[in-house]
Amino acid sequence: MIGSEMSGGVRNMIVRNCTFQGTDVGLRFKTARGRGGMVENIWVDGITMTDIAGQAILFDMYYMAKDPVPQTGESVAPPVIAAQP
Repeated sequence: MIGSEMSGGVRNMIVRNCTFQGTDVGLRFKTARGRGGMVENIWVDGITMTDIAGQAILFDMYYMAKDPVPQTGESVAPPVIAAQP
């Protein structure tokens, strides 16, 4: 997981030779709208994922608005959040 307080951004990062087993999401980049910061030059190589409940890679711009892996019967629709510049 990268982020939640990404106001300074993430740049020039390498994720290499990692194994994800039984996590809710593989690689998660998260922030809250209005935090600012740039995410750029992210390199990923040699990743193995097994039994991932949700998405392999998730960019979540509405962090804490919705669980990334819906429970049985829960809506998969994105949260309704007012548009911001």
